[in-house]
Amino acid sequence: MKNFTLLLVMFVINIAAHGQELQNLILKHKNVQEQFSAGLKQSNRLLLPFDLKSALATQTLDSVVYQLLNAGTDSWKNDSKDEYLYDAELRNTGWIGKEWVDSISMWKVVDQLNIGYNENDQIILLESYDVNESGELVLTNKTEAFYSATGLLDSVLHSWKEAEDIWTSGGKQTYHYDESNRLTQMDLTVVSEPEEEGEEE
Repeated sequence: MKNFTLLLVMFVINIAAHGQELQNLILKHKNVQEQFSAGLKQSNRLLLPFDLKSALATQTLDSVVYQLLNAGTDSWKNDSKDEYLYDAELRNTGWIGKEWVDSISMWKVVDQLNIGYNENDQIILLESYDVNESGELVLTNKTEAFYSATGLLDSVLHSWKEAEDIWTSGGKQTYHYDESNRLTQMDLTVVSEPEEEGEEE
């Protein structure tokens, strides 16, 4: 029973983290866009002959490469890479995570996140993919967001894939607001499997 309680606590923490994944994703996307915008503005100062005023409306961040410094050789080495995906409206629709493989001097895909939007440009779906033993990207979990008629985040559902076409609900977050549309409370409902008969406490 102690092991079950520990697993349940870890599960609740995991669900809370995934529920925050939507908000963290929005913040990460805004931060990347702000950094990209700042970089373009700086480039505009350096490249005065070129017209970059409309660049922010037509260009997107392609990728970010992370490198490690080898102190012994004082050289940089590729470590990981995030490649960003966009739709025709230039909305970030996901990214692909890659790791550098020295032995073949190539990037290897390790995970992927797809982002879905509604007609109001609000994030409604996060789909996480991981690489299986065969080296293929497979859908492993998803987070769905639901909004009220006024556009406020109403609830977030998290579920993971147990097997082909079998999804298990991991929990639900429900948001409550006051008359001024300020968040006042968030309820977390965790779905757990019933204890087996004869299990000792």
